[in-house]
Amino acid sequence: YLCLSVAFDITGFRIKGDFMNKKEIRKFRESLLGKRNALLSLIRKKRNADIVEAEISEDDRVESSIEKDIHFRITNNEESIIGEIDDALQRIEKGLFGNCILCRKKIADRRLKSIPWVRYCISCQRKSEHSSH
Repeated sequence: YLCLSVAFDITGFRIKGDFMNKKEIRKFRESLLGKRNALLSLIRKKRNADIVEAEISEDDRVESSIEKDIHFRITNNEESIIGEIDDALQRIEKGLFGNCILCRKKIADRRLKSIPWVRYCISCQRKSEHSSH
């Protein structure tokens, strides 16, 4: 299938964007799936470590409570990234991948290559971060 970095608004008018060829889309899809699988594997390993930890002594549990809190926060962050990756994979399927979800302009290639699940162009990202502070 041919996936385009082109979106159409509800009126059917083309929104700014460039065509991505099949090879580029396949590379992004493979990268996203690889990262997703790596994160899922890491989460599984952490959960298995938590099961083993349940078998240690009470004194050792007190010492590891801080570590457990850190693991919990990291796991939540990883699960959040998995959700963002899933969203990016859906955008690929819909032909919307590579466009900012706010302004609908093409996201810079360099940005997409470094964070393939990114949803916003740099301008909208900055606006979003500025408004949240």
